[in-house]
Amino acid sequence: APGAMQNTEPSLQSVRHALDTIILAKECDVPEVLRSACYQAVCSSSLLAEALDALLAEDVSLSPRCILTLFQANNRLASLWRKITADPPLYSCTHGAAVLEYPVARWCTNVHTAGFLPNYTCHPLRGIAAIKGMIGTEIESKGFCATCCVEIQHMWEEHAEKVWGTFLEGLEKGLIQ
Repeated sequence: APGAMQNTEPSLQSVRHALDTIILAKECDVPEVLRSACYQAVCSSSLLAEALDALLAEDVSLSPRCILTLFQANNRLASLWRKITADPPLYSCTHGAAVLEYPVARWCTNVHTAGFLPNYTCHPLRGIAAIKGMIGTEIESKGFCATCCVEIQHMWEEHAEKVWGTFLEGLEKGLIQ
């Protein structure tokens, strides 16, 4: 589930542990653990490459198909994140007159240059949580009713579910089968 993946900061050691977990989960046929470990492994492309180099230097069996699938998943997550953050959202309160329209310049400042885009490129679940928090604060301050605030937050949760589903779909095709 995407919520559990949002709070773990990738490090070389965590990526290495994730790769070790992938090997064990494949050997023991535990797909739920495999999925989580794969997500943790692909949250940083530079760390993933470094961890794979170290792992392969130790002659640990990780198939070329598995390695390719991890890098493809990494690219897929980055692509999804770019799509999610490409355009500023427009929200309006259906029960009142409140509107929150992000001008392109402000969206670029808040999301692209303030670190959202590069910091969450391969960890879109954490990025969505950060945007959800930023937008949640703004819609409440603009006078949105409680119902619309919940609906907007739910929309971002749906983005997270879509990212997770797309990630799993890629794994199913390349790693789990």
